[in-house]
Amino acid sequence: MATETVDPVTDPFETRLAWKHGAIAGLLATIGMGLAISVMDIELLRVAIAGLYGQEGSLATGWLAHLIHGTLFGIVFALVRTEPALAGFVGSSGKTVAAAIVYALVLTLAGAGIVMPIWLSMVGFASPLPVPNLSLASVLWHLIYGVLLGSLFAAFQSLE
Repeated sequence: MATETVDPVTDPFETRLAWKHGAIAGLLATIGMGLAISVMDIELLRVAIAGLYGQEGSLATGWLAHLIHGTLFGIVFALVRTEPALAGFVGSSGKTVAAAIVYALVLTLAGAGIVMPIWLSMVGFASPLPVPNLSLASVLWHLIYGVLLGSLFAAFQSLE
């Protein structure tokens, strides 16, 4: 049996730290974003985000769902960010933050703007949202997520 040697430069997941860094950065970025939402529109967490899981009115469910979503999106960011084919495009910390901001804006449009209103209508949410459901506040919250995600992920990756 032949054994294959793995080059850490071409296999960023050899140490399995990249996805963990993405998860932790995603969780912390979501906490920052969630705090901004809580200050500006806590009903979004209590009603709409909790409503995705049929728990409309539960702030705890809204926070938990938001934390899980943000953590999972952090892992997806790590998978894309550490793809060897993209190394030249997002190799520096500044480019990682810029990539995370673009990623967060895509999440604003696709996730909050399109998927969330459709999902809420499918679960019988009492106050349907328009499609697309976009607001300046949503863009701001997702920008907070993107800046934190990119900054934290870059910092964690630099510790290796």
